[in-house]
Amino acid sequence: MAQQLSSTNITHLVFDIDDTLYPVTNGFTTHRNYEVACQYMVDKCGFKNIDDAREFRNVYFEKYHSTIKALTVASEEGALPPNEDGSPRMFDAGDLAKYWVTGCKFEEILEVNDDLIKALRSLKASSPVKLCIFSNGPRAYCCKVLETLKVREFFEDENIYGVDDVMPVCKPEPAAFRKVLKGIGCDDPTKAVMFEDSMKNVRAAKGIGMKTVLVMVDPSLHDVGDVPSADDPNVDVVMSSISQMREKVGCLWRGEWDVDAK
Repeated sequence: MAQQLSSTNITHLVFDIDDTLYPVTNGFTTHRNYEVACQYMVDKCGFKNIDDAREFRNVYFEKYHSTIKALTVASEEGALPPNEDGSPRMFDAGDLAKYWVTGCKFEEILEVNDDLIKALRSLKASSPVKLCIFSNGPRAYCCKVLETLKVREFFEDENIYGVDDVMPVCKPEPAAFRKVLKGIGCDDPTKAVMFEDSMKNVRAAKGIGMKTVLVMVDPSLHDVGDVPSADDPNVDVVMSSISQMREKVGCLWRGEWDVDAK
């Protein structure tokens, strides 16, 4: 028999974007991180080819969990290929954000999810909770994805946080989550729910007291070291799709956390 968690008032729902609001199986993350980000590194960061850029990105991303932060740190360390005159190459986070917004195939790959739209619309209209975004992608990119998915209208500007809003920290650093919670007006982490596909981020959110929902579609498509696990004790609820919100966490429409444990 499933164990029932005690009922708690919920004030804020915090959603990751990539591989959470859309399925990892559509290939958009691979497209964004490798086809686009690595091409940017060739075009703007001095790398000779895509393979060199990808190898470099993977090493730094594993440590820093965000392409923006990874390249920022690499630039600060003088690890990027130098300019032609030998001077240190500087990374411009805003430049990469624009490159993603103009270079990613948003409309070609991302599909509108009618179930997600209906769920967010009804939550916005009838639930006391605030809908929020926290992504390790830059803010301009986040807004472009939300617009493409046709869910931008459900998130107030002040409740959207990209990595550029929390740097020099980012997920899964606890300080990044705390900064976002403070910004959205949530003074009690136990009253916030984090929707995530990343185990590192789920563990970090749970570590500061948040409730957690793991969106797990195909674990094999995640980075080594961040493979999602439904059995992890930091996971409160598991979904195979964000479309299952009403089914799995219908209590949120009442502003409560009253669900059966896994």
